[in-house]
Amino acid sequence: MEYEVNQIRHGATPCRLKKNQMQILRILFLVLLLTITLITIHNNQKLIILDYEEWYVVEGDTVSYIAKIFTPVGMDYRVIQEQIIMINGIKNGLIMPGEILLVPIYGLEGDEIGRSQMDKDCS
Repeated sequence: MEYEVNQIRHGATPCRLKKNQMQILRILFLVLLLTITLITIHNNQKLIILDYEEWYVVEGDTVSYIAKIFTPVGMDYRVIQEQIIMINGIKNGLIMPGEILLVPIYGLEGDEIGRSQMDKDCS
């Protein structure tokens, strides 16, 4: 063992990879490349408002609480919070039990067809 280590340290060339090991490395490289490509494509899609949902306000609800429920991953909930306030004409950020609020539903651009089909399936 020491002899092999010394050979490598003193300029001896290490063993070449076998054919099957090279094939495995090529496959892993292609999988990695494909994964990076798919992530890039996904990240370039834009979040858009697909629809609006009614929210029935109950005791203890706040605009920020509702916004956090409907905020997509990677988006700041305060954006949704401001939209809820503007859409519903809320003054001073106060909401009362019994009110019905419209809340924007976000999705990736191109998901409009999928959402409308899902709504039909649930009816």
